[in-house]
Amino acid sequence: NALQNEKEILQQELKTTKQQLRECQELYTTREVQHKQELEKCRIDLQATEVQQYLKQEIQRREDIHRTELTHQQEKLQSLAVEYKKLEDEFRDALKIEERRYQELFKTNEIIQKENELLQSSSTNIKQREESDRKMVNDLMVLVREQKQRLQERTKTNDNLTHQNKHLTTKLERAIDELKKIR
Repeated sequence: NALQNEKEILQQELKTTKQQLRECQELYTTREVQHKQELEKCRIDLQATEVQQYLKQEIQRREDIHRTELTHQQEKLQSLAVEYKKLEDEFRDALKIEERRYQELFKTNEIIQKENELLQSSSTNIKQREESDRKMVNDLMVLVREQKQRLQERTKTNDNLTHQNKHLTTKLERAIDELKKIR
């Protein structure tokens, strides 16, 4: 942004300098015309040696002034052109740097998006596994409860059978003892 502003300022100065040069040239032309008109009004004999010498000196003086101003304007124009070229080069370099940064950010963004997709996919898989594991645990808990109930029922049944066996054994022992006594 600053480079753009500086570029615009330099372009404006260049235009101004060119305009000033044109104005100087026009002024020179205008003054030359005015001078010729003034000479005509005076109706001086232009072929006179004094007049010719004066005119040559004045023309030479004006041309020297014009050359000096023109040289100055051209130097200024060249200086501005060099500055403008430097600014253009700096701006191009800045654009290249920004392009590289953008490409790096773009690549990083793509990598992050891919990683995010993988993480989301993994997260979905993990959630599905957790749900499956939860169902399996619930099913196993139901089976464990059922097995526990069956074991409790068998234990009760075994306890009852053991109790009945003991009772029968006790009865049989008594009966055997009574039979032994009877014999």
